[in-house]
Amino acid sequence: MGMVGPTSFWSSYTFWTGSSIAASILAVNTVPQYTIGQSIAKTATAIFFAQWLVYLIYAVLLYPRYFSPLRHLPTVKEGNHPIMGQWFAIAGEPSGEPMRRWLNTVPNDGLVRYFGMFNRERVLLTSPKALAEVLNTKNYEFQRPQFLLRGIMRILGVGLLLSEGDDHKYQRKGLTPAFAFRHIKELYPVFWSKSREMVKTIEEVELVQKKPNVEAEIGGWASRAALDIIGVGGMGQDFNSLADPNTELNKTYRSVFSPSRQAQILGLLQFFIPAWIVENLPIKRNGDIMAASKLARDTSFQLVRQKKEQMARKEQLHPDIISIALESGQFTDEKLVDNMMTFLAAGHETTASSLTWAAYMLSKHPEVQTRLRQEVHEHIPSLNNEINDTLIDGMPYLHAVCQEVLRFYSPVPVTLREAVINTSIQGHYVPKGSVIMLCPWAINRSEELWGPDAGEFNPDRWMKPGTANSGGATSNYAFLTFLHGPRGCIGQKFATAEMACLVAALVGKFEFEQTYPDEEIIIKGGITARPKNGMRLNLKVVECVGDGSGEGVLIQKSALDQAWSLETYDQLARIRAHHQSVLGLNLSQDRNLLFSCGVDSVVNVWDSSSLRRLYSLHSPFEVGDIFCVAYSQRLKTVFSGAQNSSIQWHHFVSPTIDGPAENGVPTSRKHRFFDSLGPGGVPTAHSNGTEGPIRAIGGQAITISPACYKAYAHKSYIYSMILAKGLLEDGTDQEVLITADGKGTIKLWTTGALGDAGLQLLHKLKSKGSSVLNLAYKAPFLYAGLSNGQAHIYNLISQQLVQKLDACDTGITQIQILGSDFFCGANGGSVTHFDHRYAKLKSWQAHKGKILATATSKVGSRKLLVTGGNDNSIAFWSVTNESDQARPQTNTNDELFSSLRQFVSFRTVAKNPACVGDCHEAADFLRKLCNAFGAQTSLISPQDNLNPLLLATFEASIHAKRRKTLLFYGHYDVVDAQESKDGAATWYTDPFSLHPLNGYLYGRGVTDNKGPILAALYAIAELVQDGDLGCNIVFLIEGDEEAGSRGFMKAVQEHKAEIGAVDYILLSNSYWLDDHVPCLTFGMRGVVHASVEVTSGKPDQHSGMDGKAFQHEPLKDLTVLLASLIGPSGMDIRIPAFHDSVDPLQPSELRAYKGIATSLVAGHPEIKNEDAFTQSLMQRWREPNLTVHSITVPETKTAVTISSRAKATLSVRIVPSQKADEIASSLRTFLEERFEYLQSRNSIKVSITAKADPWLGRVHSEIYEELREAIIEAWSFDASSHRDFAGSQEPSSPIIAPNIRVRGRRASALSSAGTFTAASTPHEPLFIREGGSIPAISFLEREFDAPAAMFPMGQASDNAHLDNERMRVENLYKGRDVLKMLFARLGRSTNFSIRNRASTITI
Repeated sequence: MGMVGPTSFWSSYTFWTGSSIAASILAVNTVPQYTIGQSIAKTATAIFFAQWLVYLIYAVLLYPRYFSPLRHLPTVKEGNHPIMGQWFAIAGEPSGEPMRRWLNTVPNDGLVRYFGMFNRERVLLTSPKALAEVLNTKNYEFQRPQFLLRGIMRILGVGLLLSEGDDHKYQRKGLTPAFAFRHIKELYPVFWSKSREMVKTIEEVELVQKKPNVEAEIGGWASRAALDIIGVGGMGQDFNSLADPNTELNKTYRSVFSPSRQAQILGLLQFFIPAWIVENLPIKRNGDIMAASKLARDTSFQLVRQKKEQMARKEQLHPDIISIALESGQFTDEKLVDNMMTFLAAGHETTASSLTWAAYMLSKHPEVQTRLRQEVHEHIPSLNNEINDTLIDGMPYLHAVCQEVLRFYSPVPVTLREAVINTSIQGHYVPKGSVIMLCPWAINRSEELWGPDAGEFNPDRWMKPGTANSGGATSNYAFLTFLHGPRGCIGQKFATAEMACLVAALVGKFEFEQTYPDEEIIIKGGITARPKNGMRLNLKVVECVGDGSGEGVLIQKSALDQAWSLETYDQLARIRAHHQSVLGLNLSQDRNLLFSCGVDSVVNVWDSSSLRRLYSLHSPFEVGDIFCVAYSQRLKTVFSGAQNSSIQWHHFVSPTIDGPAENGVPTSRKHRFFDSLGPGGVPTAHSNGTEGPIRAIGGQAITISPACYKAYAHKSYIYSMILAKGLLEDGTDQEVLITADGKGTIKLWTTGALGDAGLQLLHKLKSKGSSVLNLAYKAPFLYAGLSNGQAHIYNLISQQLVQKLDACDTGITQIQILGSDFFCGANGGSVTHFDHRYAKLKSWQAHKGKILATATSKVGSRKLLVTGGNDNSIAFWSVTNESDQARPQTNTNDELFSSLRQFVSFRTVAKNPACVGDCHEAADFLRKLCNAFGAQTSLISPQDNLNPLLLATFEASIHAKRRKTLLFYGHYDVVDAQESKDGAATWYTDPFSLHPLNGYLYGRGVTDNKGPILAALYAIAELVQDGDLGCNIVFLIEGDEEAGSRGFMKAVQEHKAEIGAVDYILLSNSYWLDDHVPCLTFGMRGVVHASVEVTSGKPDQHSGMDGKAFQHEPLKDLTVLLASLIGPSGMDIRIPAFHDSVDPLQPSELRAYKGIATSLVAGHPEIKNEDAFTQSLMQRWREPNLTVHSITVPETKTAVTISSRAKATLSVRIVPSQKADEIASSLRTFLEERFEYLQSRNSIKVSITAKADPWLGRVHSEIYEELREAIIEAWSFDASSHRDFAGSQEPSSPIIAPNIRVRGRRASALSSAGTFTAASTPHEPLFIREGGSIPAISFLEREFDAPAAMFPMGQASDNAHLDNERMRVENLYKGRDVLKMLFARLGRSTNFSIRNRASTITI
C-alpha cells in the first residue's frame, strides 16, 4: 500500500473530479431530490469536496495512527499537534535543528518517525546501517520526491543531481572521469587565482577607508567568488562577478537564492494545489525563477556552442569539467546544458555557504584562526605565490578546519528520498511513497557516531593519527555532507579543493572577528543554510613573513639580538638582549612573541614587531646557563632547559607590561662560583653593559614559582627542547615536551597536568656515547643531531630508530627542516643537505667557525636557508630541493635493486602490531618514490589501526593518442619470518635484508609482492622520463592483503571518484608452473574462510570424574560436525547443492589442460604420466575443495581434561560459477542444522571470517594480447634462456655466492632443474589458472567494470610465504621490461584485433 496524505488526493484530482461528475449525473437522474437544485455542476462540486473532507479525516487523523505500516517505528512525541504534527517545530527552527535534537533524544534503532504538515509521515534515518541501505545498497529504490524535484529542477535543470535510474547511471559514468583527481588537480591554480582576486578586491573595496577595522558582509563575497570559480573551473568561462557584482548572472542568482515571503507561501500552496498550478501563478517569485532558468540555460548553450566550434577548429580546450565531458562524446547538448545549470546553481551556492560558515566559526574561535594563519603563512608566504595541489593538500590543519566546518555546518542541512517501491530499511517494512529524511545537520553531530564532543567545533579531531579522513567517527556514514554511494556528490574533490583555497586566502590576508558578536545568528531556509542577515565581519589586513614586503626577520644568536630584512639583507635592529651570550631562541606559534635565553640564566620575552621586552623571567634556584627555550601557544606556557639538568616553566595569565625592572634578576645577584673573590680578595669586575648597542630595558620581572621546577630532569646539561603534538594514544592535541641532554638521552614529557603533577615522563630514547645537541620534528619523525656527527631519525609513533646518518666529522649543532628535506649544521662550520629518502645530496663549508643558529624562510619564490656562526657572520643560502626537482636516473637496474633493498628492509607484517611503524614507513617510502617519478599521490586510511593504501596516479605522456587507464594493484605487507626456530636456522640470511645469492634475491616479500611492485614502478619511471607512457597508470597498493584485505573494499568504494574510471586492471602476484616457462594467469579459485566453535558454558571437567557415556562434549560435537562436512572418505563435500553450480568440463577445456602437460613434459622427466599430471592441474584449478586448518581447545591442564570449548578453522575453495555469498550461507546453515540434529546442550557459533568470489579473466582482451607479445619479446624463448641462467644481468652490487645448495619447502612439485632443449622449449607463455585466491581481483573487476589480468613474475620455487623466499634476478628485470612494453603500447592501437592462438587460452 502506498503512503497516504492530503496531497495524495490532489495528485489524483482527475480521478476524484471524474468520479464526482459521474456520481452527480447518476444522482440527478435517479434521486434528484437529494441533489443541489438538480444541478449537475453544484452537486458534483459538493460531492468532490465531501470526498476530499472524508479523505482528509482519514489521511490526517486515522491513517497515521491506526493503519500506517510505519506506526510501529519510534515516533517523536515533542510538540505533536493533532493535525499539524511536528510542523510548527520544523517551520519555526532552522532546517535540520529539530532532527538533530530528535536523533539524540528519541530512543531508536536507526529509524525515527515524525509528522509534517497534515500529519504527513516522515522517516528520519539515524544509523549508518540505515543510511547505507538507502544511499548505497538500495539507492535506486529511493529517489527524490516529485514535489521536491518540481520545486528545484527549474533552477538546477535535470542534470546528474536530479536524474534517476538508468539516466543517472549513464550520466554519472560519463561525468566521473571529468571529476577524477588527475583533472581536479589542474584546477587548483584556477581556485587560487580567484581566491586571491577575492581577498584583494575585498581589500580594495571594503578597506578603502584605511581604518583599522572595516565591516564587510562575507557571504556576498563568497557567492561572487564561488560563481566565478564554477565558471572558470567548471565551464571555462569567467563571469567576472568579483570584478562587477552587477553582472546579470550574479544578480539573478542572488534574487533566486535570497529568502523571501513569496517563496515560503509558494511552498505552502503545494500542499493544497497541484504543483503545475503553483509554478504558473503570475507572481514575482515565479518570474525570478523563470528568468534565472532561461539565463542559465542560454548561457550554457552559448558555452557549449563555443566549445564545439573550438573542437571543430581542433583547438585545445580549457581543462574545465564540461570540456572534458564534451570531449568524451557521451552527452547530447541538452544533457550538457542541464549539467551546466546544475553546476552553476548548486555548485556555487553550496561553496559560498561553506565559506560563510568557515568565516563565522573562525571568528568565534580566534585560536583556531591564529593557528591556521600560521600554517598558511608557512606554506604560502605571499598571495602572489603560485600554488598547486601538493601545496594546498600539504596543509593538514587547513584540511582539518575545512572538514570540521563541513561537518558542523553542512551546506545542505536536509534532503529527502521517496520509496518508489515497497521495500524495507533495517528489516522494517517501508511502503511505496514513504518519504525518507536524510539530515546531515543531525548525523554530522550525532553523539553516538562522533562522541560526546560532537556538538563542539574541534578541527583537531581530524589531526589525530589515522583520522584525517574520518575525524575519528565510527563510520564513514557519520559524515553526510556529501552523501555516499552512487548518489554521493560527484564534485566532492572539486568542492573541498575550492574551499581550501578560499579559506587559505581569506585567513592568510585578513584577521577577522564578528561585527556583532552578541547578535543571534538566524539561519534562513532554502536549498542551502546561510545566515538570514548575512555574515558581517570586521576585517584587518595582516602581513605574513616574506609577503613581498621585506618584513621577514632573522634573529642571530649572540649577546645581541639582531633583526635582518630577508628582502634586502639590511640590518633592521640591533638590541643587547642579554648581559652575556644568547644560547636559545623561540618564536611563538602566532609569531607575536619571541623568547630568548642565555648564559645569564634569564629568559626574556619580546614583542616580535617592536622588539620591546615584555617580561624577564628568572629562577629562584641557581640553574646556570639556560640552553634552550620552547613556548606553548595552547598552554600559554614557556619552558626552558638549564645547565643544572633542570626544566622550569611559567604560565602567563595576563600580559601586563610595567616599567623597567632590572633589580632581582639573576645578573644582579652574586654567583657562588663565578662571583667569588679573585687574587688579593678583589671581586671580579663586570661590565655595566652600557657600551655598544641600545640595551633592552623595560618589561615585568617575574620569578618562576618553585612549583614549576623539575630538578634533575636529566643527568646532564639540557641542550635542546621542542614541543610536538599528536603523540599521545588518546588522540588529543595535547603537546608533548621533548628534551635532550649531554649524555645522549631524549625524553618525552606530558604537559597536560602541569598545575597538579607537573611534567610526567612519557618515554625515553637513548643514543649511547654522544650528546644530543639539537632536535627538530616533522610528524611523525624526530631528528636528533649528535656530538659524534651523526643524525638519528626516530619514528615517535612507533618509538623506533629509523635511520642513522653520518652528516659530518664534528658535532651537529643545528638541524633544520625545509619541505621534505633537512639540513645539518656542524661544529666545524659545514652544512649537509639530505633528501626525504635520507640520501646525502651535498655538503659545503658555510662558516669558518661553529654554526650556532639556522633558520628557513621564503621570499617570493625563493627558499632560503640562513646560517649564523661564531665567526660573526650570517649567510643566506638559496636552496634548491634537488630531491623534489631532479628525477632519479631510472634507466639502470642498479637503481631498482637499491630501492628493493630498502623496501625489503621494512618489516611490513600487517598482523603484527609491533610492525605498524614499518608498515607506515614503507607506505611513505613508496609514496615518495612515486612522487619522485612524477606521480600525484595520496595515502588513504581504510580505518583506524589499519595500514594506509597508496594511491598514485601517473599521467600518460602528452603525445599518447588515446588515454586509457590501467589500475595496478599490489600489496606491501608480508607474512612474518624468523631467522631460526627451536635453535635451528631456517633462513640463510636475515629475512628483512635483501641478499643476492647465485642469481637470486632472497628476502621476505621480494616475490610477494615488493619486487613486482617496484618492477612496475621503475618501468613507469623510465617511460615517463622518455615521454613514452602510453596510458594513465593508477597505482593502488594496500598494506593489509596478508591480513585479509581489511578495510580495502570499503576504502576503494569511498575513494572511487578519486581513483577515477579504469579501463584495465593488472596484478603481478602469482607464480609460474615451473622455473622455466613464463605464464599468464587468467583464473583463480574463490574462497570462504570460516570458524566453528562449540562451547559448553561450563568449566573444564575431568574425564574420569565427570565423563559420561551419553554426554555431549564440545570437542566430540565439533568432530562429528567436521566429519559430516566431508563424509567418511574425507573427500566428499556434503553441503547440499554444493556442486550444482560448478561449471561442467568442456572438451576444449580438457584439451587445453592436456596441452599444458604436453608443453611441460619435454623438460620435466619427473612427469611420469601426462594424464595424471593433467588431472592434478584440474583438481587444483577447477575443482572446489574443503580444508580443515586447525582444531584448538584451551590449554589442557592434564591429559584427562574435558575442554569447555573447541574451535576449528576451515576454508572452502570455490570455482566458477559458485558464489562466495551462497556457499558461505549454505555452509553456515548446514553446520547449524547438523548441530541441531545432535540435540546437544552445547552451543555453536559459525563465523564467516573472509570470502572472495572466483575469478576468470578475459583472455581475448587487449591487455592479455599485449602481455603475451611482450613476454615473447622479453624472454625470446631460446634454449639458453631456459637452461642456463648464469648469464643473467645482475646488479653491480657485490653478489655473494657461497657454495651451498638451496634447500627448503617448494611451491611446486616440478623440478627446478629442467631439461628443455631449443626444440622442446615452448615459444610463448602458458595460459594457466591457480588454485589460490586473491579477493581484490574479482572485487576490482566488478567495482570498475574493467577486465583484469595477472602477470606472474615469480617462479614455482620462489617460496612465497615460506622460508628463504626468493626471486630470480632475471625475472625481476625481464618482468620490468614486459611491463614497460605493456605500459607504452596499451591503448595506443585503435584497431585491436584478436588473433588465433593456441587452445591453451580457452580454459
